[in-house]
Amino acid sequence: PAEDLSPSHITVEAYFKGWIKKQAERVRAHRVKDYDAIRRHVLKTRIGQQTFGKIALGLLNVSHLQSLQNKLRAKGLKATSVNGIIHSCLRAMLRDARVDGLIKVSLFDRDFFKPLPITDSKPSIDPYTPEERETILEAFRTKRPHYYRFVFFHFWQGPRPSESTALRREDLDLRYARARIHRSLVQGHEAGTKTVRSNREINLHDNVVKVLSDENPTPLSVIPDDYLFTTPEGTPIDETNFYKREWLPILKAKKVRPRPFYNTRHSYVSFLYSIGARSGFISSQTGDSIKTLETDYAKYI
Repeated sequence: PAEDLSPSHITVEAYFKGWIKKQAERVRAHRVKDYDAIRRHVLKTRIGQQTFGKIALGLLNVSHLQSLQNKLRAKGLKATSVNGIIHSCLRAMLRDARVDGLIKVSLFDRDFFKPLPITDSKPSIDPYTPEERETILEAFRTKRPHYYRFVFFHFWQGPRPSESTALRREDLDLRYARARIHRSLVQGHEAGTKTVRSNREINLHDNVVKVLSDENPTPLSVIPDDYLFTTPEGTPIDETNFYKREWLPILKAKKVRPRPFYNTRHSYVSFLYSIGARSGFISSQTGDSIKTLETDYAKYI
């Protein structure tokens, strides 16, 4: 019937599908995957007699959003996750629906519908100790030599995994001990770095230059656009696969308490602070602000 095509009959899920397609032109690919996961899982949450996704946009009200927020929290999701889903993703989608004339009023008046208070404590910095670092490096050197340079670079330069896996050979200048970080690789999708501050040129420490020089191909065989660190098959390293297939088995074999591979970055920063390095230098190396560094790593200064 013609009346079924009126704006009031367009469901949240139907509009959300089209909205996600538009976001693909604005945000990174992995963020689009996050939105699609919300569509496939969160919108199936039951609100009264129907799922949230089946509610018509024209009938949506604050009580529906409040009920969704309560249901997600009851499922055990952290407050930060619930707020990200409702007060970031869905809020942006419903704002656009209002611009399109499908919703008449704002449903996110902070006087009536507030985000959940963030009581989840921020994870403390948990670096690998210098002793653990050397144990891990030796294990990779002897047991997983293909990944030795990659792990060494992480412990001694502290990049984010998304930055190191995106490095190309043209980004590396061993003669002047410099490397340019200006890309990121997440879930197979390459884009810019996390923030503008993250675009940087870093100083390579002498031990890193030596390790990279010892195992670097001859200049004649180097293709500038090749990835600097790859799998044995020559494909870009996927952080999740590397963590499960390479990192955790090494830690288990050496009886090192498991922490995320990202914590090699914490090891680098905490070590520099412990030997007296200045915040300005560490900031230029890592792309973090001095304020963030001095707050998160205060006990190592």
